[in-house]
Amino acid sequence: MRAREFLTKETAGRIFSVYFLKGDGQPRNMICRLGVKKGLVGGDLPYDARKKGILPVFEIGPGSNHRRSFRFDRLVSFNIGGETFIVE
Repeated sequence: MRAREFLTKETAGRIFSVYFLKGDGQPRNMICRLGVKKGLVGGDLPYDARKKGILPVFEIGPGSNHRRSFRFDRLVSFNIGGETFIVE
């Protein structure tokens, strides 16, 4: 999947936003970044996120500094460095 490779390679610790549909179909916008290790407890995920098509991220924002994830098959668009990419 090209969006996955692009996000994991091009963000390199930079903040980016994603717009996706949640499991119930509701739209969701999230500002996040990859590779945050601070506060990580419990080691690795108990599943292979890549095989499940999931990208674990750290959400940034007022009251929302938490680990989250989104599914690539529900990704609509993402924004890195002021440039928006539409996922087809």
